[in-house]
Amino acid sequence: MVRWRRALSQAARGSGRARLSRRHDAARRRALRGVFQLAAVQAQLRRPPNTGLRDPQLAGPSSPTTKEVAGLLVRSLLRKLGQTGYCLHRDDIPGKPDIAWIGKKRAIFINGCFWHGHTCARGPRQPKTRAEYWRTKIQRTQRRDNANKERLASDGWKVLVLWECELKNKALLAERLVSFLA
Repeated sequence: MVRWRRALSQAARGSGRARLSRRHDAARRRALRGVFQLAAVQAQLRRPPNTGLRDPQLAGPSSPTTKEVAGLLVRSLLRKLGQTGYCLHRDDIPGKPDIAWIGKKRAIFINGCFWHGHTCARGPRQPKTRAEYWRTKIQRTQRRDNANKERLASDGWKVLVLWECELKNKALLAERLVSFLA
């Protein structure tokens, strides 16, 4: 509403003519209002079409994944054990370990039992749909994990693989971490 009044006053000042009449002013206001409404409609038409997807920023914060929770658990245990100075998810180390000490050449991988094909109760489960796809995907992941461990070992790194199912027993986990970092 302020826009068309401003435009009207600028138009009246810029025309150099005296005001003709109130009826003429009202007609000019209606015309300008129509121009601004048309511009608003055109702006709406220029918007990208609604694809049916929600804007992710409108959603609330997502809950952390199991892998993130496992990583937080291991890192909190490491802090309680007095082990600091580690790096997270380094790209320059083969396999991009979850936790790595560059100077000590130690790497910790935290693997999900299903995704990496562990032999525990959860690991060998087979999905009912697209079973062949998932079987090959998990086998590919296992081959990649083994290749990364071999590359790290050849470079002089010590590697510890923690499985999702092993994180439930915190005392045993603490013992494994202490013996690995000693």
